[in-house]
Amino acid sequence: MEKSSEKPEKIFRPSRGAFLWIGLVIAFSAITSVILLVTDPGSWVAIAFYVFTIFGIGGAIELKKTTLILYPSSLYFSSEFKKRRIAKNEIDRVTWEKGCDPAIQLKDGSWVKIPTVGSTNQGICQSIRAWLKREPNA
Repeated sequence: MEKSSEKPEKIFRPSRGAFLWIGLVIAFSAITSVILLVTDPGSWVAIAFYVFTIFGIGGAIELKKTTLILYPSSLYFSSEFKKRRIAKNEIDRVTWEKGCDPAIQLKDGSWVKIPTVGSTNQGICQSIRAWLKREPNA
């Protein structure tokens, strides 16, 4: 996906607290797996903590890549190792419900789930609604 030459109006990224939390989980899993592999090699618990460490690193990479950017004429997001750009004029509405990620309904009737990053679901929806109301060159 090519980068836009437009200047972003708003960028949403995961909070530093999320990175701190996942870093602590990775560190705990790594230390525990090393201790268990040294004291009891071949233990299924040691192997499980080793696997948790690997998955934690994958989660940290995914968290780092998750972003939502509002450009004047389009919305761009990357999540779950996928990237997508949606033109402003293709968006019909945006909504969220308790316990669910925000979603955009396109003019063709299809729904696109967008990531929750750096804010609440309601906050992201309100930001996108305000962005949709703005004129492209305002």
